[in-house]
Amino acid sequence: MIELQKSWLKALLILGLCLVAWPAQAAPQLQKLRIEHLDGQTELIPSVYLRQRVLEWLVTAENLPGSEQALEAYIRDMYLQRGNPNAEVRVSQAFSEQPAVTISEKTEKEVVLEALEISGGTPLLRWIVSQNLANAVPGQPFKYNAFLKDLTWLEHNLFVPITLHFSSSGPGKISAALEILTYSAVLPTGNLSSNSITGLALTAGVITDNYLLEGSVFRALVKRNNLPVLNQPAYLVQDWEYVVGASTTQLPIPGMTLGFNQYNKVDYIYRGLKASEPTQITWIQSFGGDLYSGFPVWSDPSSHRYLRGVANLSIIQDSFFNGPDNLPPSPALSQSGQASDLLFLPSINLIYSDVDDFIIPRNGNFLRFQLSGSLGSTQYAQTTATGFSFWTPFQGPQWQGTFLFRSALGATLGQKFPFYRGFLNTGNWLVRGAREYSITERHSVRSSPEFHLIYKPSKLSMDAFFESMIATPGLGSFLEDWAFDLNAFVDAGAYWNDNPVPRNLQLGAGVGINAITPTGSILGVDMAFPVYPQPAGPTFMVRITAPLTFTLYSDWINSNGFFLR
Repeated sequence: MIELQKSWLKALLILGLCLVAWPAQAAPQLQKLRIEHLDGQTELIPSVYLRQRVLEWLVTAENLPGSEQALEAYIRDMYLQRGNPNAEVRVSQAFSEQPAVTISEKTEKEVVLEALEISGGTPLLRWIVSQNLANAVPGQPFKYNAFLKDLTWLEHNLFVPITLHFSSSGPGKISAALEILTYSAVLPTGNLSSNSITGLALTAGVITDNYLLEGSVFRALVKRNNLPVLNQPAYLVQDWEYVVGASTTQLPIPGMTLGFNQYNKVDYIYRGLKASEPTQITWIQSFGGDLYSGFPVWSDPSSHRYLRGVANLSIIQDSFFNGPDNLPPSPALSQSGQASDLLFLPSINLIYSDVDDFIIPRNGNFLRFQLSGSLGSTQYAQTTATGFSFWTPFQGPQWQGTFLFRSALGATLGQKFPFYRGFLNTGNWLVRGAREYSITERHSVRSSPEFHLIYKPSKLSMDAFFESMIATPGLGSFLEDWAFDLNAFVDAGAYWNDNPVPRNLQLGAGVGINAITPTGSILGVDMAFPVYPQPAGPTFMVRITAPLTFTLYSDWINSNGFFLR
């Protein structure tokens, strides 16, 4: 019995040695990959990438009759998805040890776009996409690179995620199918600042966009500002706000929106409105709603220039309180003499943009004009004009030098003007580094020139950086498509009432650093030094901002001006 077991073991050992020594079937190796390029130099598909895809196909595909034709169809589809329906492909000995592939990218036949199909998203998104595909007109010659440029503009300026698939009914013919991937978005917003009025203040919140049903969007915004913190008087006053709303784009006029917002906020925290009570905090609660409609006015998609309008009617009740005990001020601060003012505020907005890229702008302008009035407990009219202008004198593959010019101008007319509807040193009116604040002024002006040095690293350079710093390779993928911005700025602003001479001039200067995410949000910090009227130590502002798309086509933000204060 023992001898029998030894014989079996010996036989198994000999069989194993034979299997190891048996020559394995060689993996297919491309004997020839010959490509005739479109212009003799440029590869439509890089040879290294194409060789890798073909070898993967050879390894995973089954060895069936007609395999040469199947591989030819596979390669032709790769070229079709890169905009060339005319590529000629020849494959020989597909499953031999040395297959050969010959590709002719050259074509004498012009490519014509047969059809363009846009699906998914909301009616407004589909309209926006169709309006911005100037290089994709059915029946006209099709230029693939120009078409991709339009899609990149949509992704970088309107943050519309799109999938693309090409089909072809024959040489010289191509059809494009685009699908807008609509999903619920959650974007953070807010900042962290320190000044002599509020101390250390944190404003933080989220914006959500939830697409439900055809053509409907449900939105919510929540912000909270805890005041004060660290070595400030112990007033437990919370500065917060929420907005909930719904809008539809299922309207007979293309590009038009119709929506409603309901909101409630505690805002405008003031100390020392009365000279006799310099530490007294006064605050206002606003409860109201907006009915708004956005509509296109004019556009030139070929140069990406747009003029859009937003009509709005707000109904707001403003209530006044003192301190953390919610005591009504005496005498009342309202224009009506009651505990609250009821305001009816119609307004019209015009927004113009020719910015080339909202993620990392290079050149262009973003201008906003608003005219509003009050027909309720108080009567007044207010107009504001704000703008951003970008100019990039030099740009390389990874570096960019850009000048940014910010400006804001506002004026208020009327005899019964609510003090809290004046121009505050926040939002568009913020003078970084200012130590004096205005709350009751009728008119305001602000200007800020900035220079931004922007670095867009490659994944390889980020991998090398992290590996040299912490000896860990592969971390560059976490910051792929991010950009980093070092900037210097000078801020100036002034406020005044009926006297035409501006007063309360404020001047500050400083530096900042920002990280720009692939979605367009910005994480940054500014360090500003007051220059005039009294030089002093630095102030800091940390911020998280949503992309500028929320001021161009998202009319609900324009309507109530929450981000403008």
